[in-house]
Amino acid sequence: MKTLSKIAIGAFAVFVVAGCGANPAELRVKIEKVLDGPVAQTILCYQKELLKDRNLKGIVDAKFTVVRGTKAIKDVSVASSTLGNPVVEQCLVEQIARLTFPFDPKVNVTVIWPFDFAPIN
Repeated sequence: MKTLSKIAIGAFAVFVVAGCGANPAELRVKIEKVLDGPVAQTILCYQKELLKDRNLKGIVDAKFTVVRGTKAIKDVSVASSTLGNPVVEQCLVEQIARLTFPFDPKVNVTVIWPFDFAPIN
C-alpha cells in the first residue's frame, strides 16, 4: 500500500530581521523558494517513518541563520516540534544545513520556519 504524505511549509514564519536590509514579505518569498528543495528529501524521510506509525503528524519549527556576506546557513536546529520523531527532525535539519541562499543580508538573519507534516488519507 502506498502512503501519501504532505508537508506544508511556511504557514507561520517568524523572522528576526531587524536591519537585514530586506522587506520581510520579500524575504519570506525568497526563503520559501529555497526551502522547496529540502522538502522532497524530507518527505521521503517522513514517509519511511509514517510506515512505522500511521498516525505520525505534527509541526517542526526549524531554526537557522543566514550568514551575512556568505549566503550560507549556520546553527540549524529544531526550535520546537509536535511531531516527536527525531529521525524526521534530524533529516530536516540536515537538508536545511546543505542550503545556500540567493541573497546576501546586511546582517545575520535568524529564521524560524514551520514544516507541517501530515498523512494524506
